[in-house]
Amino acid sequence: MPEKALSRLFGRFERAASIRHYGGLGLGLYVSREIVEAHGGSISASNQPGGGACFMIRLPAGETGSGPP
Repeated sequence: MPEKALSRLFGRFERAASIRHYGGLGLGLYVSREIVEAHGGSISASNQPGGGACFMIRLPAGETGSGPP
């Protein structure tokens, strides 16, 4: 994934690759970010040595015993 694409990857209708090569609307990672942030977390992406990408989701630990019975 181009380094310059990483900064905008989670934006609405953003794509890291041309639509000619891959289908989709560019909403999947945007929706993922919205869900993760709604739960107080964060999501990020980075390139891996040798190729491929790594996506990291961080969510806060909940309080024990605070859920429904």
